[in-house]
Amino acid sequence: MSRFLPKWCPDVPTLLPALSSSCRFLSKKKSPIMIVLTGASCPAFAFSRLGLHGDSDWRKSDCRIVDPHCSRGRWMRFSNGIWFQDRFYALSVEGTLAVVEEDVNSDLLRITKFGKQRAVPDSDLAATRRFRECLVESEGKVVLVFLGSARSMETVDHVEVFRLELKELAWVRARSLGGAALFLGSNTCVSVEGKKLLECKGNCVYFAASGNGGGWGVYDVESGVISSCERDFGGRTDLFQGNTTTLLCKLQRRAD
Repeated sequence: MSRFLPKWCPDVPTLLPALSSSCRFLSKKKSPIMIVLTGASCPAFAFSRLGLHGDSDWRKSDCRIVDPHCSRGRWMRFSNGIWFQDRFYALSVEGTLAVVEEDVNSDLLRITKFGKQRAVPDSDLAATRRFRECLVESEGKVVLVFLGSARSMETVDHVEVFRLELKELAWVRARSLGGAALFLGSNTCVSVEGKKLLECKGNCVYFAASGNGGGWGVYDVESGVISSCERDFGGRTDLFQGNTTTLLCKLQRRAD
C-alpha cells in the first residue's frame, strides 16, 4: 500500500486512515482515495489518490467550522469515519456527523453536509465518555456501535447499535442486524454473514474486550445480552486471542 502513497509529513498527526475502495480497482478513470483523519482541526484531514495517475503529495484540508455540539465553541475535530457510496462520513469528537464529498470542479474533498442529530449513547455513558464508537458497513447500511464500560474500564458491559438514515442524516436505533454478524476489533471492523462461520450467530456483535486477557465478547442484538465468546464456544480460549483478522481466519478454518 505504501508504494502507492506520497511520503507522510511527520509533523502531522495520524488518527484514522480509510481507503475508498480496494486497490484492485485502480484505474485512470477512478482511482481510490486514501483519507487520513488527524484528530486536529488544522488540518482536519489529508487525502491522496492512488495509482499511476494519483497525487504526488498529500492534500490537506482545514476545518474552521465550530462544532455545534461543543460547549466550548471549538472547531470540529474528527475521530472516526467510514467510506460509503463514494462519500466519507466523519464523526467529530463531539458526535457531529459530517459528509465529505469530492468537488468535481476543484478535484478536492470538501465537507458538504452536517447531521443535526448528535451521535452519542442514549445512556449516562455520554457524560462520562467511557465508551468507544465503531463504524462498519453492513448489508448496505452504515452501522454505528457504541461499546460502553459503565462499571469498569476493563469490561464492556453496555452496547448500543444504530444505523444511519442517509436522507435525513439521522441515527436510528437498530433493532436487528438481520443475518449479519459484526466483528469489532481495536483497528478493524468487519460485517460477515453469520451462517458462513461455524458456530457464529447472526444478529450479533462480536467485540474485542480490553480486559480478560484481550479476549472477545458477544452482544445479542435481539435479547440485549452480553456474554463471553469463550463460554459460548465451549471454553475455547485459544480461538479468541488476537486481532479481528486472526479471529476470522480461525473461525473460517473451523467452518471449512
